[in-house]
Amino acid sequence: MNEDAFWQLNEDCRPTECDPDAELLAALSDDAFLCTCAAVVAAGRTEFDSVLQDPTAFTPYATDLIWAERLLYTPDRAYKRITGEEWDRDTRYP
Repeated sequence: MNEDAFWQLNEDCRPTECDPDAELLAALSDDAFLCTCAAVVAAGRTEFDSVLQDPTAFTPYATDLIWAERLLYTPDRAYKRITGEEWDRDTRYP
């Protein structure tokens, strides 16, 4: 998959509303930064590029509990769907 295809797939799969469990997840998770970074990716290519160019654009994601934790599990689910097996790798998140 090339970069353009990735961003198009991301756009096609973007949720239409915020995760109702975001505050609960924020209170229980040690992965706040990782989940917040996933939210930037989920926001789309333009937003991702904006944050790369100006790190202060990341602030609303960190302060307003904008999360996309479910995005972190997508590679595992896709791998299992395609192969029928669990993805055996050294790290939890790619």
